[in-house]
Amino acid sequence: MNVSTTCDPTNQSYKITVSTRTSSGSLEYDGTIIFWKDICTDAVLTSVRCITTAGPAELYRKVNRSHVAIEWQWSLRDFHTGQFRTVQKELKLNVSYPPRVTSLTVDGHEVTGSHLVSEGQEVNISCTFDKGSPPQNLFLMDENGSRLNAVNHQQSLNYLLMLQCKEDWPTILCAGNNSQNNKSVSFIVKCPPQFISKSPSVVDGATFVSWIFSIKTHTRQMHKCFLTSTMFGENSNTAEKCILTGDPPRLLLVIDVEKKKSAKGGNWALILQNEIGSSDMLYFSMPSSDITPSSKYWLEKLK
Repeated sequence: MNVSTTCDPTNQSYKITVSTRTSSGSLEYDGTIIFWKDICTDAVLTSVRCITTAGPAELYRKVNRSHVAIEWQWSLRDFHTGQFRTVQKELKLNVSYPPRVTSLTVDGHEVTGSHLVSEGQEVNISCTFDKGSPPQNLFLMDENGSRLNAVNHQQSLNYLLMLQCKEDWPTILCAGNNSQNNKSVSFIVKCPPQFISKSPSVVDGATFVSWIFSIKTHTRQMHKCFLTSTMFGENSNTAEKCILTGDPPRLLLVIDVEKKKSAKGGNWALILQNEIGSSDMLYFSMPSSDITPSSKYWLEKLK
């Protein structure tokens, strides 16, 4: 900020002290100049200086949101009367700055990243903020930008949320127009595993075929994984290895199946279990890649 004033070249002496007032009422000393016998000098060099020996004087300093006014205090002595008097003037400041999110809490605890809750648990989401200058509105929103019906206090927003396993698990964002330090939290619910994909993607390996399913769950810890062929005469768990990879809540379940068993195709049933419980049974079909003796016969005939 650059503020200048011209010293009046009359038969007087001046001492001008400049300070910046903060919102708490305290004064930050900026400097002092003296005008004596038509000469302007820096008494204490800080943020105030004489541009030339005849004036004007200049205040050059950085201001922030806590600064509310610049104060000048003149101490004058009239050469004719010898009397001293003090005059004070003030320049109001209106410092512009963007809104800023100061905290995002769930049930009173600061959160970042993800937050784990139980199914049916009601949680209180609170966002506190500085509205900035000029004041701006801030909002609680979901990941699609839809505003939530939050209770709006002067410097905070509050929202009650209860989640179920079968629902979408949201990411809640606290932000406003051009706001800084925006914060968000992604909710993850303790639930049995849920299958997102209804049939696997297939990756062919050297000795195994990997069947890959998209899973929604709160943990990578798996208690049991059952993959069963439902073809006539078969009823056994054929999974060689089940692995969950990625980060909750979206994970990939990778099942390595022996090539011989995978080649049979047919109908299959899959169930996954964690510490909360078991998933719904997933039924799916896989095409056969086996070549039976009769198939070989007809392939030879067609050549």
